[in-house]
Amino acid sequence: DANGCQSLDTTIFILVNPIPSQPIITGTSIVCRGDSIRLETGACDSLVWTNLSFSHIIPTGSNPSLVIGEGMQGYDPTNQWQVRCFNTTTGCESQFSNGFAVEVKDPPSGLNPINNGPVCFNGSVTLSVIQQATASTYIWSTDSLLTDTVGTGTSIIVDSIITDTIFYIEVKDAYGCSSIDSTHVFLSPALLAPNAD
Repeated sequence: DANGCQSLDTTIFILVNPIPSQPIITGTSIVCRGDSIRLETGACDSLVWTNLSFSHIIPTGSNPSLVIGEGMQGYDPTNQWQVRCFNTTTGCESQFSNGFAVEVKDPPSGLNPINNGPVCFNGSVTLSVIQQATASTYIWSTDSLLTDTVGTGTSIIVDSIITDTIFYIEVKDAYGCSSIDSTHVFLSPALLAPNAD
């Protein structure tokens, strides 16, 4: 300066921390109602998931998985999800991921299976169910766990009915969503033998 004084050189180092990479979401874009929504992303210190409208905000910490069961926050028929990664050491945060659409499909409804019983002992019965508006498969069984298939299709004939029997029908749509219903087949009362007198 004017007095001949001078300052010492001062160097300031500024460390610029990189922001985390933009996350990528993977998962199933269509789930059946009642099944959980399951989404995944890459490793991160701390993750926050949200839908595009930010009406649902779900932190999962360092867990890269988001699992939403029916009845939980965010279990909507149609939603797009995004996720952001936070570096807890530097405080830096990533961009939000691109939106990942998840659609919750309702299973087939209004099955209402019927039969043309009652039938005679050792007779045949016709089983029918309403055809769905969309492509579906139809499996008939005498077991609620569907371990024994007695026929397929919207209408089948089953022979040799010797006892009252419950038949179960599973209808599964193109998305793999299914519903089960049943119809009870009864035997006709046995006829009395004619009186010989």
